[in-house]
Amino acid sequence: MKTDNYSEKNREAWNEAASVHKKNRKVDYSVLFKNKDYSMLDTTLSSLLKKISLSGRTVAQLCCNNGRELLSIVNTTGATGVGFDISDEFIAEASVIAKSANLDCRFVRTNIYDLNTEYDNTFDLILFTAGALTWFHDLGRLFELVGRMLRPEGYLVVYEIHPFTNLLALKEEPAYEAKNPYKIVYRYFRNDPWVSDTGADYIGKTTYKSKTFTSFAHKLSDIITAIGSNKITIKEFTEYPHDVSASLESLEKDKIVPLSYTILGQKSKK
Repeated sequence: MKTDNYSEKNREAWNEAASVHKKNRKVDYSVLFKNKDYSMLDTTLSSLLKKISLSGRTVAQLCCNNGRELLSIVNTTGATGVGFDISDEFIAEASVIAKSANLDCRFVRTNIYDLNTEYDNTFDLILFTAGALTWFHDLGRLFELVGRMLRPEGYLVVYEIHPFTNLLALKEEPAYEAKNPYKIVYRYFRNDPWVSDTGADYIGKTTYKSKTFTSFAHKLSDIITAIGSNKITIKEFTEYPHDVSASLESLEKDKIVPLSYTILGQKSKK
C-alpha cells in the first residue's frame, strides 16, 4: 500500500498507543454498545447531527480511532457506518466492538490519502472529530477526497479542536506557565510540523517514550478554504469555549478563548 513516510511512522505510533489506551480506559465499549440507547457523543455533536436525518443513511468517519463515535451514531440513528483509520490495532478493536454489539458498521485500515474511487458518491455524511485534521499535511487533497466520497447533497460534519489552541503550551510542556496559561508560546502562522515522542495517551493522560508522531498546524482559513473549494457549502460554523482535546479543560471555566468549533457543510446537487 502506498503511504507517505510520515504517515507510516504515525501508523506505528498509533498502533503502540492503542494498547496504552486500552490499559487506561475505564469502560468496555463491547458491553456498553449492547444497550441500543447508548451513545458517548456529547451534546454539541449530538445536537448538530439531529439536524440531519440519518435513518437508513450511510455515514463515514475518517480517522475513526476505535470507532466509538461512529458506533454511537449507528447505534442511535439507524444509519450504516464505515470507519477509516490508519491504525491496525484501533481498526481491529472497532471491528470487535461492532461485532459484539451486532451493529451495522464496518472498519477499514488505510491511509486516508490512499482511498481510491471505490468510495466515490457513497456517503450521506462524512465526519471528522477532535484531533483528526492535524494528521493531514494537505487539506486541499483531503477535502477533494471528501467531496468525491459524498453523495450529491451529502453532509460534512467537523467537530474539532480550535486552531487557536496551537498557540498555547500544554501542561506537560516546558514552556507552560501555570500562572499564565494563556501565554502565546507558538506561532499561529506555523509551517513546520509538530514532532513528538511523548505518546498520545489522552485517555489516561500519561506520557511515555513513544514512536514518533508527526502532525500539522492548520489555520482556520486553510480549513474553510479547503472545504469550500470542493463543492461543499458551509451551512454553519460555530466556535465554543469548551475543550474537546482532553488537554485544556482548565481553561473552559473562563470562557475567554475558543477551544473548539463545529462546521456543518453540504455538497452541491451536481
